Amino acid sequence: MTGRRRVTRALVAAALLIGPIAGLSACTAGSAPEPSWTPFVPVLVDGAEVVAVCPGDLPELPGGAAAASGSPDLGEVDAAWLCEYPVDRDGFDAPPAAAIEDLDAVRALVEAFAPADVDRPCTADYGPTLLLMLDRGGLRTEVVMTDYGCRFAAVAGSDGLLSGPAGTTGELRALAGV
Repeated sequence: MTGRRRVTRALVAAALLIGPIAGLSACTAGSAPEPSWTPFVPVLVDGAEVVAVCPGDLPELPGGAAAASGSPDLGEVDAAWLCEYPVDRDGFDAPPAAAIEDLDAVRALVEAFAPADVDRPCTADYGPTLLLMLDRGGLRTEVVMTDYGCRFAAVAGSDGLLSGPAGTTGELRALAGV
């Protein structure tokens, strides 16, 4: 075998070994910032603490049309509940909270979100907005999802918009029993 063929085969072998390792680092480089978790004080209703509460004011999706830098990583979650806000919120108080028992399924759904394709065309329909509240040791974070148009989502503290797989909002409703 000539020296040139040995060098070529060595380069191919090195590329085959290094390629998957480089791919791993590329996969982890796209992770989004950790969601922001804020302290929460339980609400007292008739003298009893109520933890699963939907806020009266719906958080907005991040301004601008920038995609998130990566998929969210929630870590452990102790409780989850879903809040659904109708299209017309004039005179609307906070919706009832629908508790979700299957926390692993909720986490898997949210962590399946990917950076949104903000350049794709969206339908001009309008519908409800969902708010997924997550609790971890008395700290809260939230995920806002539109159930219309491009169906964008955002995790509190994220740096841009996310999109979930088709059917995400339906799966969350099913998990919450609504």
